[in-house]
Amino acid sequence: MKLNGCKPNAIIYRNLAFGCMKAGLVKEALKTLHLRMEQTAINQQDKEINPMVGDHSTMVEIFAEKGDVENAEKLFQELKANNNKYTFVYNPLIKAYVKAKVYSPNLLRRIFLKVLG
Repeated sequence: MKLNGCKPNAIIYRNLAFGCMKAGLVKEALKTLHLRMEQTAINQQDKEINPMVGDHSTMVEIFAEKGDVENAEKLFQELKANNNKYTFVYNPLIKAYVKAKVYSPNLLRRIFLKVLG
């Protein structure tokens, strides 16, 4: 794209990241997502889709489907740091723990503190 003078936007980065995830290329997916987040120029399209919430939440959901708690937690921490007001972002994280059959009493504490705090 860049060789042809086109600048990738949030949707391109997101789709590349999701494609990498579906192909099992986790490192490449995360790298692509981070490249997308590092963009300094955010166009109108980016504002409409709220990229931090949508992209991160969907990526956490993909990790959840695989039961990959470690990567789900890492990405969730980035999401939470940038979107503290959204409690729904805990749903895919809970799913990751359930899928992996991992019990974490601290997870429930974190959710309750968020909801009540």
